[in-house]
Amino acid sequence: MSFRYKLPLSALIVFVVMTFLFSSILYVYSGEVQHLMLQESQDALKVQASYVDSLVSELNQLARIIQSDDVIQTFLGNDLSQGRNRVQAIWKIRNRLTNYLLLKESLLRIDIVKDGIDFCVFNGEEKDRTWLETAEAFGVQKGYIGQFRLNTSTQINVDVYTFAYPFNTYKAKGNNQAILYFHVDPDAFAEKISCGVTYKWMAMLDEADQVLFHTAQEEQRFDPSKLAQKEVLKAHCQQIAWSLTAVADADGYRQAFRSKSVSIVVVFAVSVLSLLAVTLGVGNSVASPMKRIIAATQQIKKGNLNVRLSREKDPELDHLCVAINEMCDSLQRQMKRIVEEEEEKKGIQMDLLWAQINPHFIYNTLNSISYLCALGRTEEALTVISAFSKILQNNLKQDKLFCTLAEEKTMLEDYLRIQSIRYPNRFEVAYDIEETAQECVIPRMIIQPLVENSLFHGILPNETIGHIRVCARLVDENIVLSASDDGIGMSPVELEQVLMGQESRSASRMHNIGIANIRQRLQLLYGDEQQVSIQTAPMQGMTIEMTIPKKEE
Repeated sequence: MSFRYKLPLSALIVFVVMTFLFSSILYVYSGEVQHLMLQESQDALKVQASYVDSLVSELNQLARIIQSDDVIQTFLGNDLSQGRNRVQAIWKIRNRLTNYLLLKESLLRIDIVKDGIDFCVFNGEEKDRTWLETAEAFGVQKGYIGQFRLNTSTQINVDVYTFAYPFNTYKAKGNNQAILYFHVDPDAFAEKISCGVTYKWMAMLDEADQVLFHTAQEEQRFDPSKLAQKEVLKAHCQQIAWSLTAVADADGYRQAFRSKSVSIVVVFAVSVLSLLAVTLGVGNSVASPMKRIIAATQQIKKGNLNVRLSREKDPELDHLCVAINEMCDSLQRQMKRIVEEEEEKKGIQMDLLWAQINPHFIYNTLNSISYLCALGRTEEALTVISAFSKILQNNLKQDKLFCTLAEEKTMLEDYLRIQSIRYPNRFEVAYDIEETAQECVIPRMIIQPLVENSLFHGILPNETIGHIRVCARLVDENIVLSASDDGIGMSPVELEQVLMGQESRSASRMHNIGIANIRQRLQLLYGDEQQVSIQTAPMQGMTIEMTIPKKEE
């Protein structure tokens, strides 16, 4: 016999036995029994409210995973105004959302909306935007926003509960605001609150006391005038501003108990034996597997994803065990993938940070030394050799990820000393560094690529003498670093190429570290606490400014 039939049959047997067994006592103490029954119903209602909380909590957890998905973040960060980028982003994001949709049976549809574009699994979204126009009226409100009727990949005009999760796309270059929408099957909540204790009337209400779900078709709203002779039970959800309201008929409890008390003497012995037999049978077939399942879920809650449950004979329990095992497998794969991606990012960051000196730069530097020696300009040759050796020493300090601003400035001066001999009378450099910022700790080799960018992309392509200005100042709890020049600047297209790491490889560069790589390094080191801004236009120079948290050595 399946689990769904065992519980009703067991409940029926227990009800009959207990009714005949205690009817005489309950006849005298019906008031106290009524109070206990109401309290039990109230406790059960709270448990049902916790079921709703668990479902909402699962939705919140899945929302955080989707919002941090690197693939989704990457394609949302592209310029969606370009047709090719838009088509590619829609295709990639739909594939990711399809995978996430399979994780939750209660989800009928997932949408991500950014810049007016609706990324969703359903291909007919262009004809299904009525709900979105209404949802956008809520702005960036987080959580449940209302009931809607929309289309899914398998159904048309289906009622859903819609939850909104605004988030920032940290890789976007313009508007970084996006909204994740979950469209949940109302039956998922109905199943949560419809099991267990039976009430005369029960409803799930939102924060405005609007009925989301109810068990009686004739009672669409909460009407106190209809409850004069009834007891009202209410339980509030913790994860969402919803509540469960149930109504029990107090006279019904008393009448039911009294009507059964007459038969207690006749069936007392049989009832006791039946109760024992049923308790033992149900206890052995249900309690033992449930204890194992509860113990396994407690281990999963503590972070042990290696737990696996054995198969059960009961179909429902077996389905639950299989679902828990599959959930653990899925979570392990997801966590492994996240760890691998993070390790790969850190590995790339370290490679970029401590990459060996570009052979082209070494060749040009050694060639310059040879040229100076041939002309008898030994002092300049010694200057280049000294600066070059210091740069090599700095490059070999791979055990230190950070350095002080003063150390970074010294390395930058060595680099510029070499470039000034290679390109005499082509540029001038000025420093505006606050004295209090000298001992602040910054990432090693973070300013030199900016100056290098100004020199090769802004000054040298021009025929006039260029000027580079390096600034550092403290603002509140942050240090602001900037490099500006009066060179030829860049057009929006050229700037986009630089940001994407597509700089020309013909220029001599000490490290293959571009502006895009610097932004990635700062993102890995500081997360959302850092900021990079670029101001440039053709023939108007360029200013690159970085803001990072202040740390002292």
